Amino acid sequence: MRTQCVSLISTALAVALLAPASPAAADDLAVADTLLPPGRSALVETTMLGRYDQLPGDIHAASVGLSARAVLGRRLGYCVGADLSAGASERGATYAAALQLAGVGLRVGHAGAVSLCGGVGVSGARGVVPAALEVPVELRARLQLGPVRALAWVTGRWTALADERDAGSRVDAVDELDATVALGWGRQRSYWQGSSAGSGPYVAVTYRELVGERVVAVAVGLELLGAN
Repeated sequence: MRTQCVSLISTALAVALLAPASPAAADDLAVADTLLPPGRSALVETTMLGRYDQLPGDIHAASVGLSARAVLGRRLGYCVGADLSAGASERGATYAAALQLAGVGLRVGHAGAVSLCGGVGVSGARGVVPAALEVPVELRARLQLGPVRALAWVTGRWTALADERDAGSRVDAVDELDATVALGWGRQRSYWQGSSAGSGPYVAVTYRELVGERVVAVAVGLELLGAN
């Protein structure tokens, strides 16, 4: 089992670490053209990642995923986002999908933002975490510090259709809780008409409380950012 799990983790990390070789990462100008909505002020970030999870019961899992966030507006704007991941553990398949559908974001400088956004999702890990419908609410902040991008977010979730996942965190107000700190590397470069773009490697550590246990996850990948 351990050998199988190590192989899964290695595969997931290799996918993420090879992503910077893509044409979009090689040219920040292409990043801006790809991410920015035409004719609209926005800050858009997309992350491709490989992730290792320690699941409840000391079960190991690996997955690959895609995450995106946007603040639509020049200063105070509308917040939207999406997350998608799929992988495997020692017990079977793992999966998660969520849409951040409604919220508000405040942009700070060219590449910074603070946002509060909520939506709907579904996740599960076969034989470990029962599948459930989720209502996540995320408080998120990002700041560009020269070549370093600092990110942090906290997500509270309410779950349905899986009694085992009710009241699974130590915070009474939510069923599950995630807290993440992440660092990225890569300067934000200015282009035409106030537009800017950046890209670079990314690493994140997540603390989770679910089904009454406290576990961790580590992710590495490539982040693309565009703003105008």
